[in-house]
Amino acid sequence: MIWPYKILILAIIVIVLFVLLIYATTRLITYPNFYHPSMEIPIKDLNNENHNPLNYKQLDFVMNDGYVIHGTMILNQFKSNKFLIYTHGWANNRLSGLKYMDPYLDEGYNFYMYDLRGCGENENYLISMGENESSDLLQIIRALKESYDYDISISLHGESLGGFSSLLVLKDCPFIKFCVTDSAYTSIENVIKTTLKRSRIPLFIYNPLQLYVKLRFHFNFNNYNALESVNHSSCPLLIINGTDDTTVTKQMSQEIYDASISLNKKVYYFDGAGHIQSQKSNPERYQKVVSKFLKLIKLN
Repeated sequence: MIWPYKILILAIIVIVLFVLLIYATTRLITYPNFYHPSMEIPIKDLNNENHNPLNYKQLDFVMNDGYVIHGTMILNQFKSNKFLIYTHGWANNRLSGLKYMDPYLDEGYNFYMYDLRGCGENENYLISMGENESSDLLQIIRALKESYDYDISISLHGESLGGFSSLLVLKDCPFIKFCVTDSAYTSIENVIKTTLKRSRIPLFIYNPLQLYVKLRFHFNFNNYNALESVNHSSCPLLIINGTDDTTVTKQMSQEIYDASISLNKKVYYFDGAGHIQSQKSNPERYQKVVSKFLKLIKLN
């Protein structure tokens, strides 16, 4: 007669461990533990005499819910109505945009980079893997137009989560001049499942995890898909990814390219590069790829 009690106790233990696994996984995704370098690091570009010293200033925006997004505007040395908005990835901050800015400044763009919610100088907040981030980007785009001039040209560059968020806003912003993505995933579901598989966490945890996130934080991973967005946008698109990226696979980048209805779309792969490591793996080629794309946009 003692066996039923042992089975019950074992079942309770298994359930508790399963709930803890879901909680820990969700916590890791939405509140990553990471270190941010100081935002007071001087922004310099000693390698390019054409825009050194840089003219930069703090430019913050208040979202509809009162949350403050901190950012930095780097103005081109020549007066320009062209603006590039850079959006960084998961567990990072706006300073990661510094390595991407040279080709944009060279082509006369002003460069704006900002911290996602819960990152950099911003107050602690959960990371939603695309829902809050794309909504904030949409508000920043509109606020930037109001701050400068409604006739300004706005383009986007994002990496990983930032790239995904940039793709999501395209269907709502037909005026975006172009979009460059680095290691952007196709959907929240795909990137989480890929990460779970890589971490050797069983995939069956995804559905309970999604349910927990929906009940706890009130957002649904399945509502956000980059393929649907690019399939409703003719925005020129440059897709970059590393061949050794195990977080956002080469297949995801190809799917985004195939789904895009843009007449001006390009995809480039960097051999041996991991997740958001393409620029680091070959800085010269990366800059040439972006510069070539910018010149193509200028011609069209």
